[in-house]
Amino acid sequence: MQLGMIGLGRMGANMATRLMKAGHECIVYDSHPEPVQALVKQGAKGSTDLTAFVKSLSGPRAVWLMVPAAAVDSVLVSLTPLLEPGDIVIDQKPPRLRPVLCLSRKDTQLRRVEIRPNRNGHGEPPFVRRLESNRR
Repeated sequence: MQLGMIGLGRMGANMATRLMKAGHECIVYDSHPEPVQALVKQGAKGSTDLTAFVKSLSGPRAVWLMVPAAAVDSVLVSLTPLLEPGDIVIDQKPPRLRPVLCLSRKDTQLRRVEIRPNRNGHGEPPFVRRLESNRR
């Protein structure tokens, strides 16, 4: 499976590393070149240019946002014009911090998936819920 990862801080870089070890293809993006280069050395394809990152992904694209909650809105504003209907945006931001962002009509055809970490300490997978549309 191919997955695009935006945000290569501690959580994003570790998630990409684990996905690659499990045999998945990771295309990574960060505005800072150092974490991109580190993951490229581990086998990822990477970019510090968002347009090049999106073009590197095969459609329908799956893009996982691992950026700080305060940055999600600005990343979505930059990202959504580059995506196409049917692409998937995976968002790990807690529901109480959901963006107050009105996406254009074109963007309502993007699929969003919400990921919540499982905090039970038993190693179970995270809770996953598909959001039917971007409308609130």
